[in-house]
Amino acid sequence: MALSAETLFLVHGQAWWLFSEFDAREVLVIEHMKKSISIDGARLANLYIGLSVLCFCVTYLFLSKRKSRVMALQAKSDKVDVYSGLTNFLLICWTFLFASVAVTTMGGVEALVSQPGQFLGRGATIFLVLVHLGRLQLLKKTANRQRIFVIDIFLFGFVIMFQMFNGRGWMLFFLLQLFIATNYCRRELPRKLILSGVAVFLFVAIGFGMYRHFTSISKEVSSRELQAYVTKYSETDNPINWFYSTSVEGFCGLAGILTYAKGDYGISHDFGFSNLGFWLKLIPFFIRLDTSLPFNALDEFISGTYAYQDSITRPGYESFYAHFGVIGVLAFGVLLAYCANKFHFLMMNPRKNRFLICIFSVYLLHPLYGSLFYIFFYSMTECIGLFFFSAIQMASKSIWLTGLVNKRVARRE
Repeated sequence: MALSAETLFLVHGQAWWLFSEFDAREVLVIEHMKKSISIDGARLANLYIGLSVLCFCVTYLFLSKRKSRVMALQAKSDKVDVYSGLTNFLLICWTFLFASVAVTTMGGVEALVSQPGQFLGRGATIFLVLVHLGRLQLLKKTANRQRIFVIDIFLFGFVIMFQMFNGRGWMLFFLLQLFIATNYCRRELPRKLILSGVAVFLFVAIGFGMYRHFTSISKEVSSRELQAYVTKYSETDNPINWFYSTSVEGFCGLAGILTYAKGDYGISHDFGFSNLGFWLKLIPFFIRLDTSLPFNALDEFISGTYAYQDSITRPGYESFYAHFGVIGVLAFGVLLAYCANKFHFLMMNPRKNRFLICIFSVYLLHPLYGSLFYIFFYSMTECIGLFFFSAIQMASKSIWLTGLVNKRVARRE
């Protein structure tokens, strides 16, 4: 359902917006962000995406007809880890320590508020990843049907608010992870809560997105300039036009690369090689850009193999066409259907590790907005976070057992 809604909103919504722009301007070529899009390229993109959606539907229906061994949800469990309090204490110290380091790296709280979304570009990425550990306790307890405490909710909420000032995508993924864990492992989410989630998505994607865009184009952030900016899009224009024209390239990315390919440029498919530079983004900024080290040159070489450089955010349809051609666009629909069906049945089975499944399954939604590069990148950050989270839990258990043994020894004496 989430895949269908995202496809409708990000891809088909932008297609509708782009064709309406062709009609309104009465032109054959439109400049969108850094790319040129012809009416023929847009029509061809619409055809390819339509075929891909058809592949998605056929594949999903075919897989859904299989006899599934869906198991009933386990009975409600109020099991409490006896060392959960110590784990929370360590997580609080960990989260606030690396949050302060990340903010300091960014230039302080003022820079964080006035220039949100700059962590990935200023070398604070690894610290941000370490801050994300704070949300995992609530997510794990939800997936494992354990008793939840107020401190778990507080830590999750802190990470969400902190992350909102870095990137909307990560924040929305974290919320969706909790929604998935709750829906499959606790109880089915009521429609009112789902609608509330949609409202949160629209606020973060459009409302806060406008503020973030405003800070990126304004030299000095002031209330007067912000008011003028908001007035422009609420009176002379509308937020939907802003969103499709400045924030996403779900449809325009494919239309742009097809326009590029139909010209005198041609396309040299890289078969996914350009995605292999994802691990370089975890290297601190001052090290990665040091010209005396090989990382910057290696990053430029790997990213330079991508066939089309005019998209700011490379969406899935564009990426799969750049990697594999038309076959890639059709295979993209099949892949989405297979993964959606697979994750659904895995989450329905309480014998599986649903904590890990709900963490990684949400990134299935990312290809519609961004490239495979960021799926690898986000997955690696989750692996790093899970490693340290497990280490904290093991340390908590070890400390608790040591204390328990010492108490028993003291009693015997």
